[in-house]
Amino acid sequence: MKPLGQLWFEIDNGSLNLVQAVIQRYIFPELWDPVIVSMLLLPAWLVFAIPAIVLTVLFRRRKQ
Repeated sequence: MKPLGQLWFEIDNGSLNLVQAVIQRYIFPELWDPVIVSMLLLPAWLVFAIPAIVLTVLFRRRKQ
């Protein structure tokens, strides 16, 4: 059960650093810590499971 941030770092650490720099310099510095850091500490499976469940409910086949 890897945190999302660790998984992202293992896949492409350059993009993680780029996203951090862009958010802190150009968007809103306080958004990075604690909001995004908190999300990056969540288990990766949970971060991907929530949108999967939402999409499954929204696009399931309905009985006619």
